[in-house]
Amino acid sequence: MLTHTERTTTHSHVFERWPCKSDGIPIHLKRGVPDKLLYRTTMALTIGGALYCLVALYFAAQPNKK
Repeated sequence: MLTHTERTTTHSHVFERWPCKSDGIPIHLKRGVPDKLLYRTTMALTIGGALYCLVALYFAAQPNKK
């Protein structure tokens, strides 16, 4: 039976190697389709939120019509 230190060391070495493979894929997309979906969703929400903020600022800067 492995001690906690041996298990942690063995586990760490496994996960240290797979991101280091030079296959041209960025580290945040190494695990395939779920990573691509999460990345694209995050980017879409970020860009959409930024645009929404700019539009809200534009309307807030307009003078009140009475």
